[in-house]
Amino acid sequence: MATSSVPSYLDDRITRFGMLAEGFGRLHRRLERSLRSDSGLSMAWFEVMLRLGRSPNHELMMSELADQLAITSGGVTRLVDRLIEAGYVQRKTCPEDRRVHWARLTEVGRAKLDAATRTHLDELQSEYFDRLSPDELDTITTVMDRLRRPNSVEEPVR
Repeated sequence: MATSSVPSYLDDRITRFGMLAEGFGRLHRRLERSLRSDSGLSMAWFEVMLRLGRSPNHELMMSELADQLAITSGGVTRLVDRLIEAGYVQRKTCPEDRRVHWARLTEVGRAKLDAATRTHLDELQSEYFDRLSPDELDTITTVMDRLRRPNSVEEPVR
């Protein structure tokens, strides 16, 4: 069996994935800097608040929030605890099952999210949407939607 003389670390698949990671990393850092500067929110806090804000009654079960963020239940608990200390989120216990906890965006949190979202949208427009054609945006959206879904053998992160 013949082996390739090209080292595997030079494989084009690694380069292509690296470009995706670098592009996302650059965009993420730019958006994070802007959010922190204009609203004092980290991207992680903004993401939690955004998911709560877009959910019915501005709340999610902690386990659902962890699944959506693809972090552990302990990680989401620590994030929510800090958001509670800041007054942006409150924790509720389910009356039917005291083991189930909900995170709910407060009025203060909704106001902060609304202000931060305006900044975020301005940055998204200039750093992402203005740099791509409508067809490119459609392609990226389709591909990323496919990649964000677990394949048949994966389990959600807990």
